[in-house]
Formats: sequence, C-alpha cells, structure tokens
Amino acid sequence: MKNILVLSVLLLFVSVNNSLAQAAAPHIRVGKVAYKFVSGQWMASTTTCAELLSDPRIVMDGGWKMVSFQVGIKASGKEDYLGPYSVNGTAFTQPIKEALKAREGSRGEIDFESIKAEGPDGLTRTFNPIKLKYTN
Repeated sequence: MKNILVLSVLLLFVSVNNSLAQAAAPHIRVGKVAYKFVSGQWMASTTTCAELLSDPRIVMDGGWKMVSFQVGIKASGKEDYLGPYSVNGTAFTQPIKEALKAREGSRGEIDFESIKAEGPDGLTRTFNPIKLKYTN
C-alpha cells in the first residue's frame, strides 16, 4: 500500500511538472518573426534582412528574459561568414546591423547560437540554436 501511494504521488508530480513545463514553454521573436519552442527545437522560418532591421532584437515571452546570444551570418554561394557576434541582452549590436545591411538583396542563413535566457523560476537556461533563412 505504501509503495502504491509513493508511486501515485510521483506520477502526480511528474504530470504537474510536465503541464507546467509545457505551459511555460517560451515563444521567441527575432525581429518581427515569431517562433515557438516545440519538442526542444525552434520552429523554422524565412525573413528578409530588412524585416530583421525593422526591429533588431530578440524578445521572449512567458516571463522569460533574454540574457545573451551569438549571431553568425552567411550568404548563399559565398565562403565568408560574418561573426560570430556576441550580444548581452536583447538588441542587435551595431556590427550585426551593419552585417545585415551588407547582406540585403541576397539570400543566406543567420545562425543564432548560445541562446541563454532566464526563466520565470529565475534559472538561466541555454536553448538550441535558431537557423533563420533570409531572402532578397
């Protein structure tokens, strides 16, 4: 009987924690492009450099606060990789803005890596990278 009670309490604890984890899953916005964190991955999307420059920052919701991230930019068909640029906070730095302006009118990928955010519980977590494709 004691083992059944312990197992029941454990299952209830796991069930409640899974519900809280799902409810607290953050959404992230890069510029004006919104993402949702699903099953440990960010949903992919495509944007333009101009759209990113119109609101040059990363914002999380659900009580999450962006701590830091890195950005790297690569144009399709070119060997040069711009970055990585390190950011503390949410706003793109001037070198990132200049790199995006230099890539306007082309296609490529922007990598957001080492994404760290503080959760509603006060703990800082590192999230999986975001690979954002941009078009002209």
